[in-house]
Amino acid sequence: MLKLGLQPNLITFSTLISGLCIRGKVAQAVSLLEDMIEEGYQPDLITYNTIVNGLCKIVDTTRAQGIEPDIVTYNSLMEGYCLQVARVGRLVIAQKLFEEMCAFGLVPDLITYSVLLDGLSKNGHIHEAFRLYHVMQSYRLEPDIFHYTILIDGLCLVGQLRVARELFSALTLKGLHPSVYTYNIMMKGLCKEGLLDEAYELYRKMEADGSM
Repeated sequence: MLKLGLQPNLITFSTLISGLCIRGKVAQAVSLLEDMIEEGYQPDLITYNTIVNGLCKIVDTTRAQGIEPDIVTYNSLMEGYCLQVARVGRLVIAQKLFEEMCAFGLVPDLITYSVLLDGLSKNGHIHEAFRLYHVMQSYRLEPDIFHYTILIDGLCLVGQLRVARELFSALTLKGLHPSVYTYNIMMKGLCKEGLLDEAYELYRKMEADGSM
């Protein structure tokens, strides 16, 4: 098509994505979705649902073979789509998989939330990450140091250092001890803003806490 000087449009991409999903070629459909976004086209809800339905058909196939997908199956699928930073299309698919998983009656666990929180935070969607964090708490799932480190990292990435500081300071009140990684994330955020003295003080605190 491109060789003939014809430019694909939204309908072209959506039709191809649908055809690939029908044939079970979901990986190629996702790759085409990324091309679509890079070309400046914004996929609609139907396009995303088409890909998720394609993934669900694969899951249904495993059910037909007597293999029942569990929370680990969905966590692995979501992690695969959350790994690549700046891949908005993949992140939306991961969120839709989360919805599908819940619709099948599977209860998200701490790993599920850490995967999605990490994907959202690393892609700059910190407000969505905090909404998910509150959803997590509403289900009486208590975030651990790993979840808070993800949020602190996300806050530093979008320049919300003040909120990151507050969250870091609140860790001890929540009965949590910052890991070396947590300290490193916070020090990196401080250095990014030119607060080298404060970063050095935090380093000394890390030494005193025995976190090294």
